[in-house]
Amino acid sequence: MKFLHSKLGANELRLLTPSSRPDGQGLFFSIVHFPRNAAPKYTALSYTWGEGEPSEVIHLNGKIFHVRTNLWSSLHYLGIHAYHSDWKYIWVDAICIDQTNNRERNEQVRLMDQTYRDAACVSVWLGLPPAANQYRSSWPEAIRTFEDDGFCWLDSINDLANRPYWCRFWVIQEFLLA
Repeated sequence: MKFLHSKLGANELRLLTPSSRPDGQGLFFSIVHFPRNAAPKYTALSYTWGEGEPSEVIHLNGKIFHVRTNLWSSLHYLGIHAYHSDWKYIWVDAICIDQTNNRERNEQVRLMDQTYRDAACVSVWLGLPPAANQYRSSWPEAIRTFEDDGFCWLDSINDLANRPYWCRFWVIQEFLLA
């Protein structure tokens, strides 16, 4: 069954909270409404939507919701982080704003500065590395590689600097409000 957003009040926001599943498979969240002036601590996600149509599945309140691959990856890591932090709530524009409701979307975009300003934390998701083995996992290996290859670490810096995230217009606003 497909997830449908319930009506959001004028001074409310939706937040996700990770839910556990006995077999540990899939991403499960509850989505809840809070008055903005009484919302719990939450992490706001800053990321790129990515290309293509939403094709990855997450579960919201037990129902199916499709997201793009980049968002799925970030939710996977944020969900793990939420279990180990003081705040257990996550705000993500693509999910917490009903993207099919133009009126709500326009109202929530107008409040975006407040949403980021009120967040206890803003997490930036640059995306998964192109190849996990490209990055060094231990200092001794990194030092040995540096001695052998000179400035090979510049490839990693270059990869981070050339991520699509840095080309987004909203990045400046999200950074300044964080």
